[in-house]
Amino acid sequence: MYQEQFMQRAIALSAQALSEPGTEPFGAVVVKDGVIVGEGFNHSVAHHDPTSHGEVEAIRDACRKLGTVNLSGCELYSSCEPCAMCVAAMHIAGIAKLYYAASLAQSGKAFDGVTVEARHPIDVEALRAEAGATLVQRSLPAEQKMDREAVRILSDWAATRRACLASWTDRCAVSEESAAYGADRPTGRCIHAGKPAGSRAAPQELVSLRWGRSKETQGRQRSRSWEGRSWR
Repeated sequence: MYQEQFMQRAIALSAQALSEPGTEPFGAVVVKDGVIVGEGFNHSVAHHDPTSHGEVEAIRDACRKLGTVNLSGCELYSSCEPCAMCVAAMHIAGIAKLYYAASLAQSGKAFDGVTVEARHPIDVEALRAEAGATLVQRSLPAEQKMDREAVRILSDWAATRRACLASWTDRCAVSEESAAYGADRPTGRCIHAGKPAGSRAAPQELVSLRWGRSKETQGRQRSRSWEGRSWR
C-alpha cells in the first residue's frame, strides 16, 4: 500500500544531484514490510557505470542488506518512471509493485535542451524496443562463437545443482521417515549447499533460482515448479 513518506525519500535522494557532481536527479527506495531496506540514486557519470540508475542502485543496496537476490513482496518507489533496463532489474529481483512520481514524458520535457555534453542521455523508446526484441531483430550486431566450450561449463554447473537438489530431497524424505518412528533428525549435510539434512527449507542456492510462483500451502512450505523457459 502506498505510503507518501517513501516517495518523499525517493525524491529527496534525487535532489542530492543538485549538489553532487557526476550524478543525475533520479532516486529510488525499496520497501519491505513498511521499512526501507534499500536506497539509491543515479551515479552513472561519477561511478563510470552506465547501469548505475536509481532503481538499480536501490535494488543492489536492498539485496546486499537482506543477503538475498529475491526481493519478492518488496515495493519500489522511484522519483521518475523507470526505463526498460530498470524495469528488467525489478522483474528479475521480484519487486511486487512500483510507485513513481514523474513520468518519462514529464522528465523528457524537463530535460529539453540539455545537451549530450551535459548528461548521459538515454533514448527510452529505442531501449524499450531493443530490450524486447529477439536476437535477430536487435540493431546490435551479434555473432555466436565457442558455444561448445561455454555449454560444457553450463552443463557441469547445472549438474552440481541437480546433485544438491537430489541430496536435499533424499534427506528430507529420510527425516520424515525418522520422525514417523520417533527417531532423531539426521545430522548430515549436503556437500553442495551446506544445508542441515532433514531441513524443510531448500538450500539458499536453490531457492534463489527462478521458480514458478504459487500460493502458500501448509504454513511456510510453498509449491514451486520449474518453468520450461530459457534462463540467463
